[in-house]
Amino acid sequence: MVGLEIYYKVIIKIFVDNICRQVVERYIIAPLPEIFNPIIVSRFTDDEFLQIGSESGKQNRKREKFRARAKKLRSSFENLQRR
Repeated sequence: MVGLEIYYKVIIKIFVDNICRQVVERYIIAPLPEIFNPIIVSRFTDDEFLQIGSESGKQNRKREKFRARAKKLRSSFENLQRR
């Protein structure tokens, strides 16, 4: 009986994985050629490209904050290595 329970758990995981994969393929990946049709994309303005592809101001500020923090940590680490 233990063997069947283990088999059942494995099969359930495979089944759920297959369903998730099919949903992603059907509803996310399949429509991409229509969404990013070259003719439609060629009509986008520069502002539309920026809106689609750029990060928000909040995200930029967060990234800069982490870069500054990483720089300080590297500097501190280098100072500790010198001693």
